[in-house]
Amino acid sequence: MIYMCFDFGTFSWGVAIGDSLSQTAKAIGSLEVSQRGLDEPKLDRMIDQWQPQALVIGYPLKADGGRFQLTDKVDVAIEWLKSRYPTLPLHPTDEHLTTVEAKAELYARKGKKGLEKGQVDAESAKLILLRWFETQALSSNDHF
Repeated sequence: MIYMCFDFGTFSWGVAIGDSLSQTAKAIGSLEVSQRGLDEPKLDRMIDQWQPQALVIGYPLKADGGRFQLTDKVDVAIEWLKSRYPTLPLHPTDEHLTTVEAKAELYARKGKKGLEKGQVDAESAKLILLRWFETQALSSNDHF
């Protein structure tokens, strides 16, 4: 099954695509958020190009399970995505520390050039999606 994942941000959303069968994911870019809002035409083109069967979005919660101010904005984004793409199941998943991890991985691979905002957002989306795959595999193993 092909999943598209988003790392929600107030200035841009990172985007990744992945395959649940191979448990792999790839950062594919970012979507700018301007004063007019999210770059919806670009998002539609990505959906058309990659044809995901489901969506995943990083859900920001504190380590103790508490909410951030940003969590309310992600809730709004989730409802918007559900209404825009009603045939695609949407799965919020923990994004705790993915940006920190993404920055570390990109810096190790590319140095300072890897820390461009769009690259970090896309890499974060990839890590969120890999985490989603991992939690799904773990929950399916609970049945044995």
